Amino acid sequence: MPSEFPMIKSSIKRKLILWQLLFLSLAVLSVGIIGYFSVKAYLIGRIDSLLETETLQIIDQLEVKPGSVRVVFEEEWRELEHTEPGENTIFLQLWDKNAQLIRQSHNVLEIPLPASPNPSGISEMQVGNFHFRKFSQPIHAGDALAGYLSATYHMDIIHGYLRFTRNGLMIIIPIALFLSALAIIFTVSRSFQPISDFTDTARRIIDSGNLKLRVSSTSRDAEIAELIDLQNELLSRLERTFDSLKNFTGDASHELLTPLTILRGEVEVLLSRPHRREGEYRESLQSLLEEVNSLTRIVQSLLTATRLESDPITCLNEVVKLDLLIEEILPRFSTLLAGKALRLETNLARRTTIAGHPEQLREVLSNLLDNAIKFSKSGGKIEVVLQKTAAQQALLVVRDEGIGIPAEHLPHIFERFYRVDKARSRAQGGSGLGLSIVKSIVQGHQGNITASSRPDQGTTFRITFPLLELDG
Repeated sequence: MPSEFPMIKSSIKRKLILWQLLFLSLAVLSVGIIGYFSVKAYLIGRIDSLLETETLQIIDQLEVKPGSVRVVFEEEWRELEHTEPGENTIFLQLWDKNAQLIRQSHNVLEIPLPASPNPSGISEMQVGNFHFRKFSQPIHAGDALAGYLSATYHMDIIHGYLRFTRNGLMIIIPIALFLSALAIIFTVSRSFQPISDFTDTARRIIDSGNLKLRVSSTSRDAEIAELIDLQNELLSRLERTFDSLKNFTGDASHELLTPLTILRGEVEVLLSRPHRREGEYRESLQSLLEEVNSLTRIVQSLLTATRLESDPITCLNEVVKLDLLIEEILPRFSTLLAGKALRLETNLARRTTIAGHPEQLREVLSNLLDNAIKFSKSGGKIEVVLQKTAAQQALLVVRDEGIGIPAEHLPHIFERFYRVDKARSRAQGGSGLGLSIVKSIVQGHQGNITASSRPDQGTTFRITFPLLELDG
């Protein structure tokens, strides 16, 4: 049951661009987010390490007694990062064990820090519009608590760096995505251009019916170039097929038209003269029968040629003793040979075995012998030779001493409906399909056929088949 809703087709090109943009956006955003938080973690880690190191160094310079703690060395407290606010400023605060502020660095006066210690370790706090990161360390004299020391860092500078980084990423990422999108669209469009040419060419072929059109294969992509080459090869084969079909249709029509015209003429003559002698009727009927036989041969040849083309020989699983097959066929031509006083000489290598179809091989030899007899001069000789070659092939030679074939016609004799002498061939009952069928059968048997000839000296056909070696 057909679907009520038509299938909506989407463009592969559009989907490819959208998917690439999606994955690129996810990748860029992921890199931006990971990069931002990595920078943040790195900066905060550096600050925490700085605060802890500074706190422990200061504690080493304090005089610690049970229940009390006192600053001994003033130099550390008077260093630049402890006196003036700035990028590397560290605020120091010292408390006794009761959390009473004992001492703080001079720069604390510039910042309203709380005057009480936080729990030990790292903590963050906000005072007004200021953000701080603080490290507090208890101070012990033996097991007794003597006081607290804390080091605080002004985080607004770090937050400024992070804010600058965020703003930069918010500007850079869209620009990068936009430029990448342009690059993706350009690259994909360029890659799909051969496919667009492919489609345009196919559409022009459909609209015009011109199979000579081809797509130029200029793509550097191996897959696209291979696709275009395959399409051009397909078009070439289609062109050859259609040309062959056109020629075949025209030649077949022409071949059938001649006997049909003769039949029509004979019938019209019979109808126009109803009162004729018995001999005249018999003669007319004999002529009609000859033309019917001619039509029958043409139709049978057409059917054979069509069958070989639509169902080529692919399975050669029958063992054929070629020498015995030839000996079986030769007696069928004894009457024709005697009618022209022709001598038949044979030289057949024994146990010459190939793989093939006996009926089709009989047709090959029958066509060659029939042609040899037709075009031989009376009193001449026909030779049939079968040999085994050193290349593990069976060589079949059919040679006559007939009228021969002119050199300009020799390359075309295996073409359908081709005749060297059209009038003489038709008079002798030829359809122009015999040698074409022979070549198709030979090639289907993985063989090869060639012809050589000299006018008035005769013609030689040579056929080779792969030899089948049997054990024993």
